[in-house]
Amino acid sequence: MKFDLGIMRDALPLAVELVAITLFFILLGYFIGGLVNKMFSVVCMFIGVTVGLGFFVWRITKRFQ
Repeated sequence: MKFDLGIMRDALPLAVELVAITLFFILLGYFIGGLVNKMFSVVCMFIGVTVGLGFFVWRITKRFQ
């Protein structure tokens, strides 16, 4: 059985996009929440992860329709 790198090469841009979107929204939530207090910063980071993953899933579903 031969290992195929094509699958990894095709999935790499999606993985980079997932990490970039998620990190962007985590940092955005951290800075917005940091304006209030530390606990709100954690809540905003969690909301940022949720929004980032939702945005990624939305883009993927639009891309493969």
